[in-house]
Amino acid sequence: MINALKKGATFERLVRLILNKQLYIHGFPYVLERNLNQTRDGGCDLVGLPGFSFECKRYKNGSTYRSSWWNQTCDNAADDEIPVLIYKYDRQEIQAVVPIDWFFSAQFIGETPKQELRDHTAVLKFDSFVWFLMCYLGVTHGK
Repeated sequence: MINALKKGATFERLVRLILNKQLYIHGFPYVLERNLNQTRDGGCDLVGLPGFSFECKRYKNGSTYRSSWWNQTCDNAADDEIPVLIYKYDRQEIQAVVPIDWFFSAQFIGETPKQELRDHTAVLKFDSFVWFLMCYLGVTHGK
């Protein structure tokens, strides 16, 4: 159990580092931090980017995300937040799961019931997710 917690925390730090580097390079005023109270109080894994709720999962074996992970990600996200699940299995690329509605317009997130967000998802390579996130932030922040 201790090794699993350490592996998860290390993965959260890696994701945070990658995202923070891109936020800095693109000139956005956000810094993601690990939610150190998540074990005690619950909630998402990474905080600091308004409008988003990040959950990170790191496991040894598997090929796709588990529905329980996505349910947890959506449960932890506020109604006005975009839930993002980031996961990785050993010897595989990092993947991101997002509600497909996010690709159309940010206004849909506020109008779409949370359950529908769970039912329609897209799985992206993490690099593609990061690129799309930076584009999205650029459009929504006028850059």
